[in-house]
Amino acid sequence: MNFCRFWSSNLSEGAMPSMDLTNITQLLLQQIGLDHGTIGEHSIALGVQTRMQALRLTDVAAYAACLIVDRAELQALIEEVIVPETWFFRGLDQLCYMAEVGSRWRPSFPGHSLRVLSIPCSSGEEPYSIYMFLRHHGLEPSQIRILAVDISQRSIDRATRGEYGAMSFRETAPLCDVLRHRYFESDLRHTVIPEVRNAVQFRQDNVISPTFLADAGVFDIIFCRNLLIYFDQQSRKLALQSLQRLLAPNGYVFGGHAEQLAMLDPQLKSVGPAGAFAYQRTDAAITAARPSPQVAPSPTPSIRPAQPAFKSAFAPASDDWRAEGVSPQVVGEKTVRTQTGGLTPPARQEGSFDLLASAEQAANSGRLSDARSLCARYLEQYGPTASAMCLMGVIQQAAGELTDAERSFQKAVYLDPAHKDSLWHLKLLAEKRGDQRAVDNFNRRLARTTS
Repeated sequence: MNFCRFWSSNLSEGAMPSMDLTNITQLLLQQIGLDHGTIGEHSIALGVQTRMQALRLTDVAAYAACLIVDRAELQALIEEVIVPETWFFRGLDQLCYMAEVGSRWRPSFPGHSLRVLSIPCSSGEEPYSIYMFLRHHGLEPSQIRILAVDISQRSIDRATRGEYGAMSFRETAPLCDVLRHRYFESDLRHTVIPEVRNAVQFRQDNVISPTFLADAGVFDIIFCRNLLIYFDQQSRKLALQSLQRLLAPNGYVFGGHAEQLAMLDPQLKSVGPAGAFAYQRTDAAITAARPSPQVAPSPTPSIRPAQPAFKSAFAPASDDWRAEGVSPQVVGEKTVRTQTGGLTPPARQEGSFDLLASAEQAANSGRLSDARSLCARYLEQYGPTASAMCLMGVIQQAAGELTDAERSFQKAVYLDPAHKDSLWHLKLLAEKRGDQRAVDNFNRRLARTTS
């Protein structure tokens, strides 16, 4: 179901209307860990206003309801509120120390590749810089494997193109000029050469998700600079758990200048010069360094390509999210829909369709009260189905009635144990209240349903 149907509006181009952003800031906090206090209410308000104008919406509550059920729109808002700020060779002391670590690592594990993670990778300047510094310090292309991850698909798209403007080159040290001459095409677009682009694999994922990079193995070096400062305490804890899981024994983490990782994670000790902001893992159980799991060395990393938006936090993308679980089917010249969820007998599907479709249309228009009444009338006349109970749950969730919404989704799953949309909503509600055991259970059920 697409909650964001166009409304006519008269929003002025320059006006910043007074808006209650509580529900929206809470959703951003829940889904990506963004603490609105770190970027300011004004930045979020600007992003909301931009997206509402694009959708011709005038009601903030209706837009907040849209964000709950429309993954693509939530991603679009995230693209607006996140402002990537990076450039090539940023943090020379860090990059130099990282390259020294890589050059010392190479003779210790001959035949293995150094695995590096860059999160968030933004528009690609950081992971490409990492590769250039490692090559400058003697590593061969087959010895370097870099995975670059960001929550912004817009940034990833730009990074994969490998084309940059003058603002991406702010460092003026002599070494920067050497690397720029060696690893960029001599064109007006400042394009990185194919060797560099082929060395970095880009992927979209959510670092606070418990399944973040679950299939990626471990990394010898992780760059995670200036990310945790934008998180609240709980999200910072989840992100650190992801980093702990992904860091190889004796591996290194490079943080930002405002992030004291050794204070946040007792397994990390500060190493290197003061400007490196480097930390090494020092588990008591580790007795000797060992290489991370490898596949056959290859100039092109065998890491899975970029995933759909919010791979770990949302259901797989589909043509349209439809809470009622129906899909169009053309019969002659008339378009009807066939029920796919619940236990509705075929004899009553056609007669009940108009009422349920009207409820969906009202919800799409932001008329939650009308949608609730129509859905309730459907349930009274035709009895409960998984599709109708899921739609009722979505309406209740949009109205902030989370307990009632959860009950409705549970009833939908009772009627149809494989009802994906209801399972996903139950998973998201479990994530919101911090019930990890329930989240894992719903992940398993969704995996079985998908397979």
